[in-house]
Amino acid sequence: MREEIHVALCDDEQTVFLMAEELIRRYEIAYQVTLLTDYYTDAESLLGNVDSYDLLLLDIEMPDMDGIELGRKLLEKDYSGKIIILSGMFERFTEAFEIEAFRFVKKPLEEQEFFAALTAFRRTRIGRRMMELGQGKSAVFLPEKEIYCILAEGRGTIVFTRTQSFRSEKALSEWEEVLENQLFFRCHRQAIVNMAMVQEVEKDIILNNGDRVSLSRRKRQKFREKYLEYKIKYR
Repeated sequence: MREEIHVALCDDEQTVFLMAEELIRRYEIAYQVTLLTDYYTDAESLLGNVDSYDLLLLDIEMPDMDGIELGRKLLEKDYSGKIIILSGMFERFTEAFEIEAFRFVKKPLEEQEFFAALTAFRRTRIGRRMMELGQGKSAVFLPEKEIYCILAEGRGTIVFTRTQSFRSEKALSEWEEVLENQLFFRCHRQAIVNMAMVQEVEKDIILNNGDRVSLSRRKRQKFREKYLEYKIKYR
């Protein structure tokens, strides 16, 4: 299934709309992804619809409410998507950090930089596939990223989320084949862990809910390498 990303571009310059539209079209063709893009000329209008979007492309200089002010309001709302600032105002670059912007792309837009920002954003979206947990009437579907760890039990496995656990007939080796290897690591012959849920690594792996997962001595170095790669590329 082709990846779909809901994008909002907020800018008061028509030339930026036209250039972004052209670059987005090229990106869709080059990377076989669909960017469902809506265009806004003022931040106030976008603020009321922001939860519909995975990614916001924001200009800094706009009338009434600029992109930085909008970003501050989004922090208050706990907006879960990402923000990419589009601006030629380098003197306001540091303000992008204040609103936890994902990237700063200079205007006028250039293909290489714009494409790199979109690709980096897409890497943060790992773990969104829906997984079936449980069997029969008790089966539920959850995003892959909500799985904390999977432990072997008998011929099957137990899948743990933040609040629940589910019995699965899949063996650990079967889960290894279907889970995204950028996000999950088989840290022990009896365990797979979600690296997004790791809080600390000692002799064991400590998850952010306080649980401990065994880390095989022979896999310790490989895990540290994969975990560092995850933090750099996907977090």
